[in-house]
Amino acid sequence: MEKIVSLCKRRGFVYPSSEIYGGFANIYDFGPLGSLLAKNIREIWIKKMVQEREDMYLIDGSILMHPKAWEASGHTTAFTDPLIQCPACKKRFRADELDGWKLKKDNQTGKWNVLKKGSLICPDCGANLIPDVKEFNLLMTTNVGSVEGEKTQVYLKGESCQNIYLDFLPIRDTMGAKIPFGVAQIGKAFRNEITLGKFLFKVREFEQMDIEYFCSPEEANKLYKEWKDIRFKWYVDTIGLNKDRLRWRQHFSDERIFYARDAWDIEYK
Repeated sequence: MEKIVSLCKRRGFVYPSSEIYGGFANIYDFGPLGSLLAKNIREIWIKKMVQEREDMYLIDGSILMHPKAWEASGHTTAFTDPLIQCPACKKRFRADELDGWKLKKDNQTGKWNVLKKGSLICPDCGANLIPDVKEFNLLMTTNVGSVEGEKTQVYLKGESCQNIYLDFLPIRDTMGAKIPFGVAQIGKAFRNEITLGKFLFKVREFEQMDIEYFCSPEEANKLYKEWKDIRFKWYVDTIGLNKDRLRWRQHFSDERIFYARDAWDIEYK
């Protein structure tokens, strides 16, 4: 990973943000070449996923939304990771990433149940950990309003798709859309991750290219399979990745996001 980070920096793809002040917790800037590369990917994605289809509509949703949107979706209670904090060095860890620990999340309540306790030694300083697992919400917050005491707490988008769901009816009514149809968006998302350090693969601010496809329940399984094929072909035929280095991996029930019935990742070997 260090070689990749060094190469990206030397060639002008990615720079640590605010580097003259020591950087800032896995926040990165795309450099001249990185920005152009990202721009090319966005444009070809819009061309293939939106402009070349008759059943897809593009939106550009705001980052700030009414707080009730995140309450209604369950994110304020269930969008959590299991947290353990070292009492000595104050370093925070995801409990499910500590050696020997096994946890399972209740996707209805967002609560993490400890199935097996593993190591109680802090990986950083060697002190004894207190096995007190807490639910840590990943949503970032800010305040809007110009008068102190009258400001409203709002959330930065934990995922970009929330705008799509709320704009479903306006799109249907103004564009005459009939299901099945999809809504696409490229937008920023923010997550207050507990553990970092995996370069661009785990950051607090990132961009998502997102499609939500709306259909009748009777068509869901068939269309789900079709979209899996579309996504795989996108990486192979459009981006140019070697298909032999790609694989499908189905999520286990305890790693799926709380609102999903099924989830698959395309992984690069």
